Amino acid sequence: MIHSRTHSPNPYIESRTDDVVVLVVPHVVLVSESNTRGYWTKHFKRHQAQRGDFDRIVRCLVRGITYPVRVDLDYHGVMGVKYMDQGNIGSAFKHIQDGIADAIGVDDGGRKFWDWHYDQHNDAPKGRTYVVVTFTKRRDGQ
Repeated sequence: MIHSRTHSPNPYIESRTDDVVVLVVPHVVLVSESNTRGYWTKHFKRHQAQRGDFDRIVRCLVRGITYPVRVDLDYHGVMGVKYMDQGNIGSAFKHIQDGIADAIGVDDGGRKFWDWHYDQHNDAPKGRTYVVVTFTKRRDGQ
């Protein structure tokens, strides 16, 4: 379960304008699925939890997106941890991306509506990892 970081009515919304919505979701741990080993149920439970948590958060806070968007997913992980390459960070965000697409009700693979971008910053203190999700309205030709 994801816990809010503030006591405001919408604790996950960092900012909102007509063209940009920024959500901050604390206590998210990203794992590169390309390099993990172990029993499948452990991975499956993490996948389902991430997908469900982001589905619920986005469904409640980001309603009515009917225009093409750029979605930036920025992971702020623990300081000193090795950075993931672009392929690994994409696989680590896979279930979060699916949860966001489920919430809005569109296919996350459709480039006509979605434009996904991933980044990683190792600047969070131990135990305070978080993901920043930015929805930006795309202009024609972007």
